[in-house]
Amino acid sequence: MSSVRALKNTVLEVPWIGAVAQSIWRCFKDPYLDPIGRKIADRFSKWQKLTIVQIGANDGTRFDPIHVLLKNRHRWAALFVEPIPMVYEKLVENYGRSSRFKFECSAVSDVAGSFSFYHLSPEARSVARQWHEYFDLVGSLDRAHVVKALADEAENLDKYILETKVPVITLKMLLDKWGVDQIDVLVVDAEGYDWKIVTQAIEMGLRPEVILFEHSNLNPEEKSDVFRLLESDYHVDDVGIDFLCMSREAK
Repeated sequence: MSSVRALKNTVLEVPWIGAVAQSIWRCFKDPYLDPIGRKIADRFSKWQKLTIVQIGANDGTRFDPIHVLLKNRHRWAALFVEPIPMVYEKLVENYGRSSRFKFECSAVSDVAGSFSFYHLSPEARSVARQWHEYFDLVGSLDRAHVVKALADEAENLDKYILETKVPVITLKMLLDKWGVDQIDVLVVDAEGYDWKIVTQAIEMGLRPEVILFEHSNLNPEEKSDVFRLLESDYHVDDVGIDFLCMSREAK
């Protein structure tokens, strides 16, 4: 086995041959996926044409369960939403301009307008007693959710919470703007607004085959609403801080 691995590594190191070999390899096998990414990958044929909507995409890479899939499965198209301009620019850079990808620099909620969005300044990293990588991903229309996410560092980092005015649109406005009439996979990380966004999708009659959204900010009553609204159509799996919802009927 070690000799096979050594041969593979040798081939990959040859400039153009390595690139071609790797491309061919990825046509038949996904690269490493985390457990959530693997469950999503196993749901679909590798050659299916899909539309993914990711709200709260951040930079598109860190702690992102679908990044590798989107880079590897070339029949998957995606609409990414990220409200913070400097993070949005990084998102576009990480994915690159492609006809498969659309980018929206807005926040999504149930009410449209221009609202304050709260997130940490880059300086916060240097003054935190203990920095957690997920701090870079924390951002919300509700300042209280940012404070809650910072936990023991909240008091220390409070003055480093920035307020940025961002455009806010509803899910319907987002989909109408980009001409999206079907969602196969909906991924939401909106720090406290996740369930509101998923509810909009359900009320619009959309039935994505896979829905992934954060539940750590939901109260017990809201969690009950999740199962009441989704359990007839979806298997709802608690996968840490997220609910992974798989349609009971494969399309």
